[in-house]
This record gives sequence, C-alpha cells and structure tokens, in this order.
Amino acid sequence: MIKAVPSAFIVLASGQERDAQYSRYPWLYSPLSSKNNEHPIATNIEAVKFDYISSIDTLPNALKKTILLNSSPFSKIVGLPVEINIDKEIPKNLKIVNDGPNPQEFNGGQIPLAVLIEGEFPSVYANRIKPFLISANKEKSVPTKMVVISDGDVIKNQLDRSRPLELGFDKWTNIFYGNKEFLLNTVNYLLDDSGLINIRGKEIAVPFLDPQRTADKRTQWQVINLLLPLGLLALFGIFFRYIRKRKYTGVSTDP
Repeated sequence: MIKAVPSAFIVLASGQERDAQYSRYPWLYSPLSSKNNEHPIATNIEAVKFDYISSIDTLPNALKKTILLNSSPFSKIVGLPVEINIDKEIPKNLKIVNDGPNPQEFNGGQIPLAVLIEGEFPSVYANRIKPFLISANKEKSVPTKMVVISDGDVIKNQLDRSRPLELGFDKWTNIFYGNKEFLLNTVNYLLDDSGLINIRGKEIAVPFLDPQRTADKRTQWQVINLLLPLGLLALFGIFFRYIRKRKYTGVSTDP
C-alpha cells in the first residue's frame, strides 16, 4: 500500500450531534496522482484521487507499456497487513505536511498507479495440454490494448442523501478531482475515439501581460485612461457648439 505527499483530505467530526464540528486533515493513504502529460489519456486533467492504493510492477516482455499515472516523488510503500491507528496517523501526517516529507522515509520515488498495455496478448492456455481438441486455438490475441489501475475506488462515487454525486467530487472538501476525465479519456482511447480526447486535451494559450512592463507603464496608462475620456468629451462639446452656432447664426426670428 502506498503513502504519498501530496494527498487528499479526510474529514473528521469532533463534538456530538448539533455541536459537531468538521475538520479536514491530510490523509497520506489517499495519494493524488502525478500524470504523464505526453499521453492523451492523462493530458490536461486534474490530479486523480486514490484510496488505499497498491503499486503496479511491470515485467519485461513484448507488450508495450505506458505509465499513465504515477504517485508523487515523495512516496513510500507500506507492507501489508498493517494496522492504521487514526489517532496516531493524523498528528504524524500534519507534521509531515507542515515540515515537509523526509526524503529518507519517502524514498519510493514515483510509483506506477495506472498503466496502458498494448500489443498481442499471449493466451493463458498457450503451451498447456488441453483437456479436449480445440479447432480454432489461438496462442495470442489480435493487436489490442487495456488499462490496468491499481485501485478499484477510482471509479466510486460519493453519495449525498442516497443519491450519487458526480464522479471525482469530494462533498466533504468541495474539491473536484480528475477521476471522471481520466476514466472518460481511458474509455475513449480504448474505443479508438481520439476525437473526444483531443477536444478535452486541447490547450488554449492565454496571453499574459508582462508584469515588469505593466509596473513601468502603470502611471502612464492611468493618466491616459483618466484624461482621454475627458478630452474627447470636451472636443465633442466644442464641436457640437460650433455646429449649433453655425446652424443658427443669421437666422431671423422676424415674421
């Protein structure tokens, strides 16, 4: 099981009934993912939230493997079974988050959490003695792909008054995680529907002002914004008076 920083929060109640107060604390057993932006499945999505997640080990073979989601660089693997005492974990987690993780303790590096596997998958019955003759025996599959995720809770919704909330939304902290977008991208990729993935992963470059030039020209533009409208208004008044004067000059009011 993986512990990592940063992580999601756990909300605990103190007090009784109506006097209960809810406080949130970092919970290192709910790590947040670090994504691989080079693959369309994980492009432009928020961090994916996991709960009590295991690690994934890849084996060298002919299949192509792409790591989609990792844990953060400050991760550690906890051997199972393990007893989790919440009264001890909360103060420890707060100290780790406030002081920063100890690199010697959280030295597991980025651990794979979701892996894309592509290629021709060998049959589990290859090189085995069959109990009966199979006419269309296949030693391997056609070229295909699958995604392996080491936590089944990644697809679990929270409930509010027995009704499911949107996937990825944490009702206790009002934080949206990237679980929904990650799973939608995964399904679209496995179905060879790259159009929707490209739309979701489209990047829009937003031009930002140069902070140095903004500071240098601030007074100049403030003066322009203040005086220019007044100047235009004065010019309009002079022009309007001039036109009115020309129009009514020499007009006689005698019958």
